[in-house]
Amino acid sequence: MKTLTAPGTTTRGLLILAAIHLSSAASVDVPALDQDGGDLIVNKSQVFSLACIGNKPLHWSYPTYSTLSKEYASIQKRFKIEDLSLPISNEYQSVLTINTTQYMDTGKYRCSYNSNPTDSNSASVYIFVPGEVIDLHVGPSS
Repeated sequence: MKTLTAPGTTTRGLLILAAIHLSSAASVDVPALDQDGGDLIVNKSQVFSLACIGNKPLHWSYPTYSTLSKEYASIQKRFKIEDLSLPISNEYQSVLTINTTQYMDTGKYRCSYNSNPTDSNSASVYIFVPGEVIDLHVGPSS
């Protein structure tokens, strides 16, 4: 698992990384992420961005929560998807940014060419955001 400790990543930096992979992604039926697809640990309260590139329109899927959850409204405000595609040249780019990461952002993030992603038609990465540490010490206090 990789740990990301840098203070947020800029969209410009992600696009430079994404452009490097674009030529290889254009010949494959699966889009590519600027992260290598492994597990990542992202510290709480960071700005985290993930770029996806491909040769068709792109769709994101990420952990979602019940609309009854108090946190749901804040998730929608903290997530941003930026479309940087050039459809005329079949170069599609999308950047998902999470402002102020929280433990509930933990999960699999996928980029695919359709809205029903599977492991075989999408690029994905698992993001873990540690939560609060709770001391579960049981017994007499000293």
